[in-house]
Amino acid sequence: MHKIFNRILVPVNFNSNWLLDKAIQLANLLDCDLMLVHVQPPSLHTTGRERESEMDQLVQQYKTRLNEGLFLTSSIHTGYWQSVLKDVIIAERIDLMIIPRGHRKINNTVIRRININ
Repeated sequence: MHKIFNRILVPVNFNSNWLLDKAIQLANLLDCDLMLVHVQPPSLHTTGRERESEMDQLVQQYKTRLNEGLFLTSSIHTGYWQSVLKDVIIAERIDLMIIPRGHRKINNTVIRRININ
């Protein structure tokens, strides 16, 4: 039987790992390899070595959670999220990308200023 998904892309921001936990569960369920990608904006003044170290720690921490035979790879890029992710999706033949859901709260003061009448 032909699998629908073979490779899953997970954007990594190093501030929360809940998305990575869900990605591991999904990869195990669908029998897919995972690729972690971090995109560092050009204006950010952190060194690449800091991010590489953080990424290596994530890979070491999570690769043991994948089912046997599945791979966890990672890469770090400098640029802008949309363009870098598009290039990675094409180059790495990504079948599925996990996108975190934004939790934006509406400020009540903005709603109070709107006069419907």
